[in-house]
Amino acid sequence: MTGLHPNTVRTHLDALVRSGHVERASAPSGSRGRPRELYTATGAPTGDRNYELLAQVLATQLAALAADPGAQAVEAGRRWARDHPGPPGPPTPSQGEDPAGLREALAPVVGMLARTGFAPVLSPDARSISLRHCPFRELAQAHPQIVCGAHLGLIQGALDRIGPGVSATRLLPFVEPHLCVAELDHSSPPADAPRGGQ
Repeated sequence: MTGLHPNTVRTHLDALVRSGHVERASAPSGSRGRPRELYTATGAPTGDRNYELLAQVLATQLAALAADPGAQAVEAGRRWARDHPGPPGPPTPSQGEDPAGLREALAPVVGMLARTGFAPVLSPDARSISLRHCPFRELAQAHPQIVCGAHLGLIQGALDRIGPGVSATRLLPFVEPHLCVAELDHSSPPADAPRGGQ
């Protein structure tokens, strides 16, 4: 039916068996020779494993156990960003520099957000990042303090890596049904200054 050589089809079927999407069974042919191989779809989901379920379990547990779940989520996001560095970018311009320089300095942060599925857009004045897609939208609606806090921490940690000068002060969740906005501050806070919540 596909017009492919049987050996090519067999290679693809073998890969589907290894991934758990297809089961193989031998059926007696009733004659001499090798038995026929029959393939049946297992119904296993395609694509990524169900990480959203794990995220939901962990968010629920964090909400139940942490004295301040939002602050813990922010710190978790910052720690992840620190431990998973992206490509280095140019140094952050000093306060008062033109937005073009800030946009260039923030490119690694925007790139990280794009790679993790947020569909980010940096504002022309480089004072906010619009997140047009949330990879955990349903979970964020159920646990905004935790999920949005983790996303804020992710941005803060990525900004920490490019140096002082720009910080993420807060994340405004669902300003539109499919839009969240991270607000940026171009003045460098003292090292011990508290970071903003969501």
